[in-house]
Amino acid sequence: MPRRRPAELLGRCRSFLRRPGGRLLLSPSPCPGRPGCARDDIAVARDEPADLRRALPTVTRTAPGRVLRGLDAQFLRSTLPDPDPPAERWAHWRGRPRARWHRRLYEDT
Repeated sequence: MPRRRPAELLGRCRSFLRRPGGRLLLSPSPCPGRPGCARDDIAVARDEPADLRRALPTVTRTAPGRVLRGLDAQFLRSTLPDPDPPAERWAHWRGRPRARWHRRLYEDT
């Protein structure tokens, strides 16, 4: 998947959180296997800023970490947990555990 700039990725997360209504439901990507299209799922789009932050030298992670923690807190307040998420939301196909934002309630569930 081609990398996007951090500002674009964070903007996508902020746009999702500004949607009107009460609790927000995540939308699955219509084509999760295609590069770029997978990011239509906000949980997938949220993974990239975390990956970018992990790649930074330790001393430069503080400011991005603060921004991400704030977005994550708002995300958790604005979405509902999925009481029974499917297996693919618990672990990546390579076996790596997925972040908690993948286990929120989606529109189609």
